[in-house]
Amino acid sequence: MNDTQSYNHILPILDIISADEVRKLDMPIDVAVHEGRVMGTLATQDKDALTMAGLSPKVISEVNMAASALRVAEAKLLASLGDKSEIREQWLENESRGYELRSDMARALSFALRGDRNALNKIAKIREGARKSDLIQDLRSYYQLAKNYLEELEKIKSFDMNTIEESGKAAEVLCEIWAVASLEPRACQNVNIRDRVFTYMRRQMSEVLATAEYVLHDDPDRLSLYYSSWRRRQRNSAEKSTPSDILKDELITAV
Repeated sequence: MNDTQSYNHILPILDIISADEVRKLDMPIDVAVHEGRVMGTLATQDKDALTMAGLSPKVISEVNMAASALRVAEAKLLASLGDKSEIREQWLENESRGYELRSDMARALSFALRGDRNALNKIAKIREGARKSDLIQDLRSYYQLAKNYLEELEKIKSFDMNTIEESGKAAEVLCEIWAVASLEPRACQNVNIRDRVFTYMRRQMSEVLATAEYVLHDDPDRLSLYYSSWRRRQRNSAEKSTPSDILKDELITAV
């Protein structure tokens, strides 16, 4: 089944996801697609053991199809902007930088405020909400928090204070770009479809991961391949500076 066929297969299933259950894309699209395909490949290789533990073979195939469908959904979203190629390019360029800024701000704030439990709780709240919010809101939240703790951040000599203003500006730029894009009704519809495909893929991945954790409990090296390397990098950076009891476990690909 090719990517388009996978998309057409997944599309009718998306209606089972209610509006309040839709999870917005919270990582670069290339990463999301890659991690879905990696888990699909791993699960296919471990299919006998996973199915013996009760996992439906259909779930494994759905992970693979959903990853392919996600790529098509993103392509349809960009295509829905029509002739606005400049907007597409601006969005992709600024979105990539936005994820970098979000990571940098989270890491710097976590370190600078490591002794302030109240502030750490605010950071944890932003991290926790990132699954239901979007990149623009995350950047705004970190920007507003940073403005309240400039003195603490200035103590980090290696931290570029210009990152704070850049984060605020990036949020506004992304918002403006999206506002223009949203004037196209099909773009709004395709954002919803893309996020629903992403949500559906994550649900299937969650089932695979839960089974893999049971089956591969005595093979940590193999099990580690099922976890998100992107989230691990994000989490490891923060864990160096933030108390573990404040941080949520976000290593797993599917949650």
